[in-house]
Amino acid sequence: MREKECNEKEIGISIIVPVYNVEKYLAICIRSLLAQSYKNIEIILVDDGSTDTSGAICDKFAAQSSKIQVIHKKNGGLSSARNAGLAMAGGRYIGFVDSDDYVLPTMYEKLMDAVQKYQAQIVSCKYFSFKEESTPQICIKNHQKESIGVKICSKQQTLKAFFLHGISESVCDKLYQSELLEDYRFAEGEINEDTTVIFSLLKKSSKTVIVDQKLYGYRTRQGSITKSGYSDKFKVVETHLNEIKQVVMKDYPKLLPYFKHFSSIHYYCLLTSILHETYPRQYLKDYKKYRKKFRCIFTYFFKWEKRSVKEYLLGLFLINPTSEIYIKRKR
Repeated sequence: MREKECNEKEIGISIIVPVYNVEKYLAICIRSLLAQSYKNIEIILVDDGSTDTSGAICDKFAAQSSKIQVIHKKNGGLSSARNAGLAMAGGRYIGFVDSDDYVLPTMYEKLMDAVQKYQAQIVSCKYFSFKEESTPQICIKNHQKESIGVKICSKQQTLKAFFLHGISESVCDKLYQSELLEDYRFAEGEINEDTTVIFSLLKKSSKTVIVDQKLYGYRTRQGSITKSGYSDKFKVVETHLNEIKQVVMKDYPKLLPYFKHFSSIHYYCLLTSILHETYPRQYLKDYKKYRKKFRCIFTYFFKWEKRSVKEYLLGLFLINPTSEIYIKRKR
């Protein structure tokens, strides 16, 4: 992050937006940031080697607003783009937004209010989802009417909330004091990179506040990274879980049951992603390993969160040896 001067013109929030081939949704995202009720912001658009018109859209908006800066770089992936944005950021606080998502007009004002009122290093809000082809307008009307609640968390409460999904694994629904990110960069070339970064930052934060209101809009679409099928790159998820487990066992042993719940959901997702592959047999070795781990912590899968009947039945199927036979026979 670039050196900042302490004066009245200091930037309040730097919002980093990685951009890659999102010409269909990018303008909506940028307009939602320009419409923020909190005005002391800079918007850093990082064009990560887009091959569509996304780069040109970034330049067009930058020509219209002095709040916007654009970085054009060779494609390096989401983490590489976020790191490039961090290197340019000059704000006292940092926010991240994915370029196909939508931010409610008051999000950063409410997060900054909580930062200043409670002297927090991290403030997290909730998110809502909307489908690929829909506009977020209906969601906006629904969620703007919600009453706002605030929770001030101790370190133990913060990590417990993270393991129970009271704080999401995404970097995008939060605001961070810039000093927290000085020594942190996203691991490039990995998936699930947000999980370990968020865990580390929450552990480092001297005070974390949860704004209990849905302010960030997440667009669910088939082309996004999180909707891709299983592949060998997903093996890093288990590596991340093991890294977090070591920290919990050493420094926060009372939180181990909540971490087991957290892990059970990740193993459930890994197993179902293999199960839904067209040719899952190629990942049978991984499936067996994940199923064994999932069986050991299966009771924690249901312990603190309600599950649908479908999830309950699927969970039971996943711990049953019959599921391996299904994987072997599926063509």
